[in-house]
Amino acid sequence: RLDFAVQAERAKADAADVAAEIAVDAVERRRRERRFGAVGASTDEALEVNGRTWRLVPPFPTEDDIPLVDKANEPSVARGPAAEGDNAAGGMAPVLAPRPVLPHNRAVGAFPSLAAYLSTHYFLTREDCLAALRAGVLAQRELREQGNENAARGGLPVYRDACAVGLAFSRRGVGWRLRFSLGGKPGGRRKSVQSSRLMTGSLLCLAEASDNAWSRPIFAVVSNRTDSLLEHHLGPFIDIEEVVADAEPRFDPSLTYTMVESTAYFEAYRPVLEALQSISTDPTAMPFVTNLLCTSTNVPPPAYLRFGGRAPRLHLNAAFPGNDTVHAARPDGVDVLAEPWPELAHTLDQSQFAAIQLAMRHSIALIQV
Repeated sequence: RLDFAVQAERAKADAADVAAEIAVDAVERRRRERRFGAVGASTDEALEVNGRTWRLVPPFPTEDDIPLVDKANEPSVARGPAAEGDNAAGGMAPVLAPRPVLPHNRAVGAFPSLAAYLSTHYFLTREDCLAALRAGVLAQRELREQGNENAARGGLPVYRDACAVGLAFSRRGVGWRLRFSLGGKPGGRRKSVQSSRLMTGSLLCLAEASDNAWSRPIFAVVSNRTDSLLEHHLGPFIDIEEVVADAEPRFDPSLTYTMVESTAYFEAYRPVLEALQSISTDPTAMPFVTNLLCTSTNVPPPAYLRFGGRAPRLHLNAAFPGNDTVHAARPDGVDVLAEPWPELAHTLDQSQFAAIQLAMRHSIALIQV
């Protein structure tokens, strides 16, 4: 077994390679921004949260998403622990700021531009993903200030004494295998295996065990979580991957960390956020832009029903089998836009039958399951 110090040196070299790959990804992201941001760029520039446009804000959290502000001067940002000599009376201890000011979703009326539509949904979806984690870190910091870390923790799972025991490899790159504590509760390890905690793709926020202010949070995603890792007699263990933007990874394998797990499943949000960033702001490239952006309630029939000026007829044998008489009387199909449809034998209730009609008659159909 390799000495841990030697393994840590190798890990630093691997981290440098990962940083080089991140730099290449950053170049590709800037290329994508130039490509998709060319149309309507002036509109994009006005849509900012915390001074950053929506195309430049990564889907995963950054240090700016959990800012520290000065109690005596809340608009200012003050990272790191309070300076030596500061006290409660001076009001210089750093505290977590509230969530950022977000754009409002337009429940009524049209968005001014496609860029405004995409950026609004991007920031709101991202905040929906990160809000629980921000609240959990705030609760954890307040408990540390009170010297009562074992009290209620804002509803988020907290794991202590997390330390690296080696490297871990996944399809996204190099990560770390962590050993951590479940708090010593009887049956805690078994319950974690059976629960939805620490699932692959879950979002974590880590802080050094000695950093009571959580001034340098590190964000990571669970890359591997198996029963054998959680039930190991030397564990439990999980594999993580640090998520960073353009900066170098900051996880130090020689330190011990406290972890907070978000209740929002990050891997469900990530592809949606990445898709919103990749969509062009050219209205002609956006499908259904008339209905989504201009809020038109006139939803036309599907294009295949209007092709060539032919009557909108479909054969419904597959959807409604056992109606041979009806189908034989209409060899060209049923006019699905006509009202009413012919009598069809089926086992659907009224709402299910109406949903099928809605989907067949409109290019956009919202059906509640």
